Amino acid sequence: IAGLLAVVLLSMIPLIDARAQDPTRFEADIQAFESIDRVSPPPADPVLFVGSSSIRMWTDVAAAFPDYPVMNRGFGGSYMSDLLYYFDRVVAVYEPALILVYEGDNDLAGGKSVDVVYSEYVEFLAKVKKQLPAADVAFIAVKPSPSRLAVLEAMRQLNARLEALAENDSDLWFIDVFTPMLDGAGQPRAELFGSDMLHMNATGYALWKNIVGAMLDEWSAGKGQSFLFDFGPSDAITKNGPAPDDPANYWNNVTDKVGGSATGSLRGLVNTRNRATSLMLRMVSPFNGSGPNRNGTTQSTVFPANATQDSLYGNTADWQGFANVTPSFKLVGLDPERTYNFTFYASRMGAADIREADYTATGFNSASTPYDAANNVDGTAVLVGIIPDAEGAITISLAPTDRNNNAYRFVYLGAMRMDEIPQQQPVVFVKEPADQTVEELRPVTFAAAVDSTPPYTIQWFKNGQPIRDANEFTYTIDSATLDLDGSVFSVKVSNELYSATSRQAVLHVIPDVNVPALLSVEVVNGLTLRLTFDERLDPISAAAIENYRVNGGQIAVAAATLEADGLTVTLTLATPVTGAFDVAVLGVRDLAGNEIVEEATGSGEIRAQVILVDFGSSATPTTTGPSPDDPANAWNNVTDAIGTAVGAQLRNLVTTENVATSVSLVILTRFGGANTNGTLASPLFPADATRDSLFGNTETFNGLANVFPSFKLTGLDPMRTYDFTFYASRLGVTDNRETGYTVTGFNSGFIALNATANVDKSVTLTDMVPTAAGEITISLAPTAANNNANHFTYLGVLKIEPTPITPRQ
Repeated sequence: IAGLLAVVLLSMIPLIDARAQDPTRFEADIQAFESIDRVSPPPADPVLFVGSSSIRMWTDVAAAFPDYPVMNRGFGGSYMSDLLYYFDRVVAVYEPALILVYEGDNDLAGGKSVDVVYSEYVEFLAKVKKQLPAADVAFIAVKPSPSRLAVLEAMRQLNARLEALAENDSDLWFIDVFTPMLDGAGQPRAELFGSDMLHMNATGYALWKNIVGAMLDEWSAGKGQSFLFDFGPSDAITKNGPAPDDPANYWNNVTDKVGGSATGSLRGLVNTRNRATSLMLRMVSPFNGSGPNRNGTTQSTVFPANATQDSLYGNTADWQGFANVTPSFKLVGLDPERTYNFTFYASRMGAADIREADYTATGFNSASTPYDAANNVDGTAVLVGIIPDAEGAITISLAPTDRNNNAYRFVYLGAMRMDEIPQQQPVVFVKEPADQTVEELRPVTFAAAVDSTPPYTIQWFKNGQPIRDANEFTYTIDSATLDLDGSVFSVKVSNELYSATSRQAVLHVIPDVNVPALLSVEVVNGLTLRLTFDERLDPISAAAIENYRVNGGQIAVAAATLEADGLTVTLTLATPVTGAFDVAVLGVRDLAGNEIVEEATGSGEIRAQVILVDFGSSATPTTTGPSPDDPANAWNNVTDAIGTAVGAQLRNLVTTENVATSVSLVILTRFGGANTNGTLASPLFPADATRDSLFGNTETFNGLANVFPSFKLTGLDPMRTYDFTFYASRLGVTDNRETGYTVTGFNSGFIALNATANVDKSVTLTDMVPTAAGEITISLAPTAANNNANHFTYLGVLKIEPTPITPRQ
């Protein structure tokens, strides 16, 4: 909003190289990854490192984290846009459990804005959530490199936004390597980098190892895994594959040879993603040793047919020479800091009796549940919250219940699922939904918060009934209607073990009897005004141009558009407004029909946004302050460090009132350097602006020839025209050093100034029009009158002054 002071962040960022935007330049790298995968298949559920050269050059990253199935798929020089382009081939194909991403370094150095890079990170997250919903993501902060000091502030901004993004997503992590890589003065630590001051050395990677390792430990502590077991014959095991096997999961098979032996065991149990573990199943008391039961179902929807069509069993009365068979087995190597949930399944079709068993799990705690396998198809038995004993073991045992009336008192186990989860804390509300009173047709939001163990399952209720798609900690009614008055809202929050339901919050909806109020008038440009109201408006009356008068009707309103939020009206004027103005609103209604019958008024002022730019030495920039600086105005400084770097930028140039603008300056072709032989006595500009300049030259000077400086201004208003004033001073010489300034946008113009002995002369080009993209290019070249041996050209000061808006057809 005009008049507010803004803190302006000036950063020198090279333009994006056109070639660097072609992602296919990495095709050979990606094909190399695919060749490696064909020779050496990647692990299941990998911890995947992806990104630019900081990842690619971390060649021992897998050895750095031996407890994790690490993969490195970094490709040097990449941008986030490149990673998005190859997402399917370097990310999705591996189905990772965790993706650690390092991008943004090259992006910012290549001229991309923080907004653009951040939006690409958000796009990356959206791809993960759509294609890899089970995967977590960790963003490694953009590192501060000594060679990229020009974008240090942009890096800081991007990192802050990524960190804030991670705070609101339990599946997203932010790894701050930025802060530990700064010294006490806030500058990059050179000892962490190689000779190019861009890529890290061994010391730098050692620091990353500690920081990333801490995150991996915290991440793994919060993750569980699942195991599936098929109890049955060795000739009908369950594998990963099409039916009758399992197309989605991997299984462990407790065959009759294992389960029927008192010393039977399975070592190196695999989880459902086929990752081998140190867990072991060991028989304590075997199943009946005469063989499996093959009379299960093949119609279950719970587990695949190979797991449900058979089972192992126990019995008390003698069967096939075995009596008092009460099977039990121990799961060893479990994590005592976690809890485990068990799902049991068995089927014995064709039974005419009850074959119920108690399934008991015993570790640090114990629980049991009854379950009848007779003629079962889809029933299961579940035990939750079992904690291993101090040695990391849980024992599972089966015994017939008193209801089991089978003559042999058979008990069965065909399949078992074990889910490992982090230790869960009870769900405790720290913020409950509050009662709300709201005017009709206005939005209302209920909010809650809990202290417990994520992830959470959230469900909001209205009058005791679940609300569709209301699964966040906040629930918003976009437009509260009178029929909702007296409704009660609550939320149920669950983790993997506990759940809790909030208090019931009462919603009171009262009739809207107030007319809409005009809150603010904002100038978009001289032909566009934006009006904001305190409530949603009736679309018909809001779009009626006769309901608005600008400057008492002296300026006609060509169009009125109600924006999607229902609160904002954009007015398009037939002729531009300049200086102070006022807007009167009459006849506009809200959604309840309340009409503005007494004029609502707002006012504003369009002020010329004059921009001053000092071209000169970094030793004497022009700032706001007493002489030799400028006591009245704010300045922008194109120093020799910026002017001699092709692609360098000054972003968001400030006006003389220190208000940030959308205008940026980009160096297209470099200056030769800074000349410090200007005047200190000009009445036009302060001494720090006139004492030096940047220069070009055609003949060789300081090793450079054919230096024709040029730069581009972006972010200008295509609806405006601009006046450009040029100034330069070179004292102590007598030859002609006239410089021609060519200004090119929608139109073009030329003007010249001789800097020789100049003190008080400047030249101005008027009515220059930007391109439709809002750009104007300025180039310097010696004129025919320039008779200096090196044909020096100079620019010390540029003044950019917008002129009143003129509508163009």
